[in-house]
Amino acid sequence: MTAFADAIDRVLAPAPAPDGSPRRGLVVLPFTNMSPDPDDAYFSDGLTEEVIADLSRIRGLRVISRTTAMQYRTTSLRLSRIADELNVRYALEGGVRKAGNRLRVSARLIDTQSEEHLWSEKYDGVIDDVFGIQDRVSSAIAKALSIVLTPEERQAIQDRRLPDAEALQLYMRAQHAVWSWSAGPLMEALTELERVLARRGDHIQLLRGVAYLRWQMVNAGISTDPIHLQRMDDYVQRMEALEPGTPWAAAMTGIRRLFCDLEPSLMNIIEAYRGGIRDDTDVLGWLALGCAWVEHHEAADRFAAEIDAIDPQGTWAVTTAHSLALYRGRFVEAAEVARKLPDSWFKVILRGWSEAAAGNVQAALSALDETPDGEGGNAGVMADVLRAAFEDRGDHVVSAVASGVLAASDSDFVFAMYLADISAINRDRPMALHRLRRALDMGCFMPDFLGRYNSFLADLRDEPEFQSIVKRARLGSIRMRAEIDRRLAGIE
Repeated sequence: MTAFADAIDRVLAPAPAPDGSPRRGLVVLPFTNMSPDPDDAYFSDGLTEEVIADLSRIRGLRVISRTTAMQYRTTSLRLSRIADELNVRYALEGGVRKAGNRLRVSARLIDTQSEEHLWSEKYDGVIDDVFGIQDRVSSAIAKALSIVLTPEERQAIQDRRLPDAEALQLYMRAQHAVWSWSAGPLMEALTELERVLARRGDHIQLLRGVAYLRWQMVNAGISTDPIHLQRMDDYVQRMEALEPGTPWAAAMTGIRRLFCDLEPSLMNIIEAYRGGIRDDTDVLGWLALGCAWVEHHEAADRFAAEIDAIDPQGTWAVTTAHSLALYRGRFVEAAEVARKLPDSWFKVILRGWSEAAAGNVQAALSALDETPDGEGGNAGVMADVLRAAFEDRGDHVVSAVASGVLAASDSDFVFAMYLADISAINRDRPMALHRLRRALDMGCFMPDFLGRYNSFLADLRDEPEFQSIVKRARLGSIRMRAEIDRRLAGIE
């Protein structure tokens, strides 16, 4: 380990980029499963995630996130090409061989500019040693870079640490399930993660994972059972009891009511960001979208850039790129970006709406027909509603299909905005105005989007009530932008 620290010290000390600025970008490529059993891949994936999690907490070192790094699992690209795509200089790659309880971990540090192997080492031990190996690697890098971790950074690293490789694997599976927007994967992930939590005991990241899954069950419209949000509240309280003042409690509190009470919810998530959660794409993603929903484009761009720096090919990077284009009226660009999302009900409705907003109705209908397997909850219903509206089948058809979404729109401004568009398409002005007012009541202030960009609302713009709604949205946007700037002041 001393040799490893010395090697890292030599090659990862501030190295000049072509423009003379220091570059410390690093990608941890997926560790190869070298075990006889292919099912042991979860273990190598878990080790990759843990190394990334710890290294990402080291100040001055920009580490590409797991979501993007894992896309290079089977790539044939040269390391130099990968480094160029990710804007990094160094790559850490390795392999894991697991045989029974025995374990061998190999690792190599590579300068991608010269493709020189700067350091390599093998570690032998048992499974229980795996996190110890990872700790020694992380500590060696911090020492090599002459970095003194603050107590907050040390605590953040501990927050990221999961009890064992199985818990880590299930946690990663849960994160993937959130983006499925489908009942089966969400229920399976929730059941498994809560089982691990019950067996392992309270842990910040496990509590965060199950709280987020409970919220997504409601957010995606998979279930209307109040038990989900009740359990979410319980998990947040347990986070606070386990670690008073943890920023994760603030983050989950903000996400809890994000779509029905945007202002306090967004401020909670900003406080989580201020509290040290700087490399979590869920937190950064909701900050980017929250700022976009009040047309604070500078702040939205800031958080989107932070996502791109650590996870340039991940789902959140695509989602924020889509939303930032959409709410600026760049509908053709938004539709094109939406094509890059992984297949899900979420992709169906985002792409379908964006294509229609861009004037490509047939492309919108084709997108809405590309329905994935599994129950899609409110997203699946919304796909049917949008299809009916774009086919001009009449408001009675939309209303018949949309009973669940109509109820959701009373507590979700995104659904309220969608249904305002649909009412406008079906020439029901009073209902469109009602739904726009409801969206504003929940804190969604987008004056330019409503008054200039959204072509579905064009026929409403001569209505005094619509002009009043836009004025109210503008005043709300000005106030919210000022408050966001105040909260972000002084944060580098």
